[in-house]
Order: sequence, then C-alpha cells, then structure tokens
Amino acid sequence: MPEKYVILNCKSFEDIEAMFWSKHNVYQWFPNERDYLQLKENGYKIAAFPNMLGQDLPDYIVNDFDVVMIDKRLK
Repeated sequence: MPEKYVILNCKSFEDIEAMFWSKHNVYQWFPNERDYLQLKENGYKIAAFPNMLGQDLPDYIVNDFDVVMIDKRLK
C-alpha cells in the first residue's frame, strides 16, 4: 500500500502486527460515516478487508469506488 492509506476491517489481533509491518494505521473496525468522510477530506485513502463473519462493512464504505478492497488475508 502506498503512503497515506488507512486499512479497515482487519481480523482481531492481526491489526497490531499489520501496523508494525506495514507502517499504516490498521484497524479491526471501521469509523462511523461522519468520521470516515473526515478521513477522506483530510487526504487519507481507504483500503479494507472484505466482510467476515460478524464484521460487515457498511454501505458507505462498500459503495465507495475509491476504497481499495484487499483480497488477501494476513497469515
């Protein structure tokens, strides 16, 4: 991932390891719509892991064509 990306919807306990190795902000959750739009207004780009059991991305992220969906899982 290039700089200035925020990565969302990471599996529990994998977010810290992903932050360490990638130097990105990685979260196992996603912000509410207002905070999400604020991130974008501040110049951040968004990448996200797809839906997983009990952790579905909201429509404002799924329907945003600027979001990079990460199709690989962390190991």
